[in-house]
Amino acid sequence: MKILLFIIFCSTASFAEIVLPNPDEITNCLTTREFVTALEFLRSDEDFKLKEADARNLAYKIAEGCTGAAKRFIRISKSLTKSGANRKNAIDTALKFSSGTDAETDAFNTAFRSAIAEDGLDLDFESSLKIALSLSKEFTGNLDKVRKDFEIIVNYCSNTNELALPKTQCGMFAASLAKKGESWRDGIADSFIKSFKYLSSEKGPALVTHDALKIAESLVSQGPEALENFTQSYQYGTSSNGLALPRDEAIKFAKKMASITTKIEEPKVTQVKGKHG
Repeated sequence: MKILLFIIFCSTASFAEIVLPNPDEITNCLTTREFVTALEFLRSDEDFKLKEADARNLAYKIAEGCTGAAKRFIRISKSLTKSGANRKNAIDTALKFSSGTDAETDAFNTAFRSAIAEDGLDLDFESSLKIALSLSKEFTGNLDKVRKDFEIIVNYCSNTNELALPKTQCGMFAASLAKKGESWRDGIADSFIKSFKYLSSEKGPALVTHDALKIAESLVSQGPEALENFTQSYQYGTSSNGLALPRDEAIKFAKKMASITTKIEEPKVTQVKGKHG
């Protein structure tokens, strides 16, 4: 019987490996420290004023977020309550971040403060919260990158010497544009600004702001090489030695070439055979 079981084990092992947890990947949590830190904060902060039993229950939930959870909860909740959020909204949102990462917390606070500050975009609470969540919890790319992208685009589109867009429009536009960089290895802000300047300049198609913004936004969604493809296509399209197209036709040609910048290959399916197969 033992020999039979050994043979069966060897046969199945050829098709699948038994994967044991890597000791280096096991997370050890300082849960007691997080619980104490959270509870003391909830007891002392005037914005919460929870009953002792409720404070302890909440501290338990925060501690489940592992090392750093209490600090993340405190940072998010303080940002929200300072901006007028009610206790429930502050707790619900901060609790989501307590079990996340420090990078998510940094991205949220940067976007939220920039959106809601009077000397920033001066948006309402709901709009600011929506923007901040889209660039943190709802973002799957590099969070440090999107945080920087958002700041750069906001400064550019709100600057009276640049785009000078209304603050509300600028905030939503910057958030939407920054989120397009989820799949980019590097940030997209510089590429967007470069695209817009080319599209609106005499060296390029010299488009009006609305049309230049529309195409620039499309280019950054098509990948890092899209601007170069568009530029080369437009120059070749308008050249007398190239296609000799009028401006509008050259733009259509350049947009078409840029649209196929990113080629998504179909995944290859391979059949894995066992050692004895």
